[in-house]
Amino acid sequence: MLGTFSAPEQRFHVEKIAGVFRVVDPEGKLLNPPFACRNAAIDAAERWQAAADRRAKRGPRPCMCCGRTFDSEGIHNRLCAPCRSQGEARSSGVPANAAAKVRRAAS
Repeated sequence: MLGTFSAPEQRFHVEKIAGVFRVVDPEGKLLNPPFACRNAAIDAAERWQAAADRRAKRGPRPCMCCGRTFDSEGIHNRLCAPCRSQGEARSSGVPANAAAKVRRAAS
């Protein structure tokens, strides 16, 4: 099964085209080779997705605010969705109980 980091159209996926199964990349480009078996195509899509996730450093990561593990979209994504929404409601953008240092731009 493919992960749940982003919308399906932003991930490698399998389509049946002209009687064979093809892996489609996130930009919509067909990858080679075509597969006669759907399971083989799904395995290939998962391998390509895993390699892309490693390059983008996507995967499980602890939230810097609450410490719960969440599916990070990359190195830039360090807060889980609930903590991020709490932070956006505050003027500083970082929850008061955050364990990390707060960097502020020079004014």
